[in-house]
Amino acid sequence: MGKKAKDYMLEIPDVTVTTQTSLIDVMTIMVENNARTIIVTDTNREIKGIITSSDILRELSKEIQSSILRGGAAEHVMTKRLRVPDVSENTLMLDVAEEMAHNDVFSIVVMKQFQPVGIITSLEVFKWWLEEHSNPSDSGQEK
Repeated sequence: MGKKAKDYMLEIPDVTVTTQTSLIDVMTIMVENNARTIIVTDTNREIKGIITSSDILRELSKEIQSSILRGGAAEHVMTKRLRVPDVSENTLMLDVAEEMAHNDVFSIVVMKQFQPVGIITSLEVFKWWLEEHSNPSDSGQEK
């Protein structure tokens, strides 16, 4: 039986931000919770996107300071949920990888009973693939 999303997902802290949360607050929440990814919701707690440390770093290179000074908010930086389906904890990792590749995304939200419980990033997919395809007798070194 194949490995499932719950076997590899990064559990997310019970922390979300809204689309109007300031970028300073988003960065503070990420640091305080040691989180590289935060889920962004609207006021009804419907998921609108995710904001990753990469999203913020990309904006930093575009002089985010001026955005912060103008009251920049999460919605200006987040990766919007336009076409990415959610996966459940029981979704096979192969299916997770296919969804990510098909939708050209680097992370996907894992849901349980309509609530986000984790995130799978490309790194977790790499870990899964390496475990599935590694040869225990092969040390990876040439002899």
